[in-house]
Amino acid sequence: MGFPGLLYGIAFLGGCLLMLAFTPLIHKRAVRLTTRDIMATAPMSTADIRAERDRSRTQLAAAIRGLEISLGGLKTKCAGQSAGAGRQAAEIHRLEDEIKKRANQSAEVGRLAAEIHRLEAELKKRASQSAELARQAPDIRRLEAALKKCASQSTEIGRQAAEIHRLEAELKKRAALISVLRVRGQAQHAVT
Repeated sequence: MGFPGLLYGIAFLGGCLLMLAFTPLIHKRAVRLTTRDIMATAPMSTADIRAERDRSRTQLAAAIRGLEISLGGLKTKCAGQSAGAGRQAAEIHRLEDEIKKRANQSAEVGRLAAEIHRLEAELKKRASQSAELARQAPDIRRLEAALKKCASQSTEIGRQAAEIHRLEAELKKRAALISVLRVRGQAQHAVT
């Protein structure tokens, strides 16, 4: 082993010593960066998460209640209009019977003919109202679908709450791991 081998050996040992000298500094920086990254990826504080969850539930409950009120109003309106159409149909039948009774009286026939025209116009109006009711039927079905969607969103909120609890447990695990890494780093630093 000659002089160049001796120089290579000294250079290698010097490099090892420098590595041992800078390892604690590099380790501290790695721990600091890892801690910062973990804190950056950690969710909001538990109070913020709970407040957001409560706010979401409140908005969902308000939306569901509003839809229920709208649905109730539409059902009441539909029932009232259906009852009105039934009354009109009964009125038409009654007037037709009256026309048959008074067919022999010409003056009455003219008056009843005008009444029939008025009732026919009313019937056309009621038919358009019935068409409007038929048009509103998809809106009622859409509102019922929205209620079902709200129920599924409530299930999703429950799932997210479970995920929050899981993340809190994970955060506690990571905090314990960080403290273990700090102790190890301090122990290694104390050894060197």
